Amino acid sequence: MKTSVKNKFYRSDFYADNQKMLLWMASTSYGRDLLRLPKDLGKIVLLNPGGVTAFEDVKNGRFVKRSVFVPSDFYLKTILRRWREFCEYVRYYEENELSLWKRMVSADKWGTIPALAGSIMGLPFPVFVGTTSTFNPNSGNPGTTSCDGQLAKADNSNWDTTHDATDAASLDPDGDGSGGAGWIETATGLTGGSNYIIYRVKTTFDSSSIPDADPVDSATYSQYILSTSNGDNDGSDFISVVTSDLTSSDKEYAVGDFDLIGSAIDNPTEQHAVGQRKDIGSISTSAYLDWTLDATGIANVSKTARTEFGTREGHDIIDSAYAGSAATRNNIRGVTADDGVNNQPPKLTVVHGASTRSPSGGAAYGSPMMY
Repeated sequence: MKTSVKNKFYRSDFYADNQKMLLWMASTSYGRDLLRLPKDLGKIVLLNPGGVTAFEDVKNGRFVKRSVFVPSDFYLKTILRRWREFCEYVRYYEENELSLWKRMVSADKWGTIPALAGSIMGLPFPVFVGTTSTFNPNSGNPGTTSCDGQLAKADNSNWDTTHDATDAASLDPDGDGSGGAGWIETATGLTGGSNYIIYRVKTTFDSSSIPDADPVDSATYSQYILSTSNGDNDGSDFISVVTSDLTSSDKEYAVGDFDLIGSAIDNPTEQHAVGQRKDIGSISTSAYLDWTLDATGIANVSKTARTEFGTREGHDIIDSAYAGSAATRNNIRGVTADDGVNNQPPKLTVVHGASTRSPSGGAAYGSPMMY
């Protein structure tokens, strides 16, 4: 006999097949309100026709299961009526990486989740947690295996001449022309003599230690910001991450690399969504500024050699002349690997290998859960 659409919501295999979506939904305040779950319920780990099971930290790092039997008629009818809404919300939730599980795993006390999930809790799905690796450039130019620094052009009063140049006018590998605390500066602006300023930053990371068999699941590029200025606040005052290349080697760069920071001079491919463009007016100092890379950026993380990224300011990216006053600029100054004071070098944080792992005793499912 053919199973009705309604009856499928009463079958346990429906919950097994859609557990990932149900969990993401129920782990939000929106989903808990929709299902009328107790406000003090812990981390939800299982939904089935009989109710909800949560995972709670009781005392001294001990974790226990707690079951809540939601009135089945209300519970199932709610899922039946709101299933389309569930799916739409979860797609939004997943795209914006707001998963409660991701936040849990990032906290130290939840580091035992992968083992517990498979062996103690008996979950009906595998939880995949990738390895997190952080890479920094070497100091010096050349560095041992990588490098960072800025390439500057500020010797001409014509925007196009400055912007379209193949060579930088100066090279400051340490970014510390004053001899003080080092920085790498990403900028556009005007000198006091009305020459245009364009500074582009180059960073390379030796990411060859990532196992060849590991897929790269996510990547974040970061600079520790010392200071900012915003002399032309016109909507194009943002900083973006681009790819870069080197004419010499992956651990050294030269003035001839100026036009190689970005896949093109005009409108280079940004390594993240438009929403990850960093508005200079909203950037905090004395903290790391993080760009979450999209599929394009992730694909450019190398597992065999150096990963090469750089930063450029918005006017430079879209080829729109800086229109601020003389002796002003749009810029960020980030700590360089050569700085011996702040010790907060650029970093590339990569999560890899999640989809190749499964917990002890867990069965493989078609859609891995990576948090």
